[in-house]
Amino acid sequence: MFPIDNASALATPPARPTAGSLGYFTDGNPLGGIPATVVDAWWLNMVQGEIRSVLDAAGIAPDKTDDTQLAQAIQALVLAQQVPAGALMAFATSAAPAGWLKANGAAVSRSSYTALDAAIYCGDPENAAADWGYRCDDPLDPGGSRNTVGTHLVLPDVRGRFV
Repeated sequence: MFPIDNASALATPPARPTAGSLGYFTDGNPLGGIPATVVDAWWLNMVQGEIRSVLDAAGIAPDKTDDTQLAQAIQALVLAQQVPAGALMAFATSAAPAGWLKANGAAVSRSSYTALDAAIYCGDPENAAADWGYRCDDPLDPGGSRNTVGTHLVLPDVRGRFV
């Protein structure tokens, strides 16, 4: 969910009123004297914030052109609860599924994959010699930039190995 970004948008959300009794929307009934429900800006901002918090928790950047982001985020969060960080799984696909990385020996940002870093980091004493799970500073030269406080984490490389 991309936030409102037109000229009429406010920089800060309007104040929320004190909570009243729980209710439901209505189209109203002019003959019965029942007005239609007014959907206030604070309520729309609250719903937008709730949806954005799901995207943020899944690490998905808002995109105006993608109407599937909430579903993607929920799937990623559910999967994260079912499969622990660092799990290796085989997929018969040309690309890694959403929320997964290829085990191709690449170096990925530790700040983007904090749970994975915690799960597979080999430890400071092994950082200088491990085949994978070590930290580095240069993702283009992982082996040559090993560093126990490096900004990147090197993934396992299982290409060509029997599963």
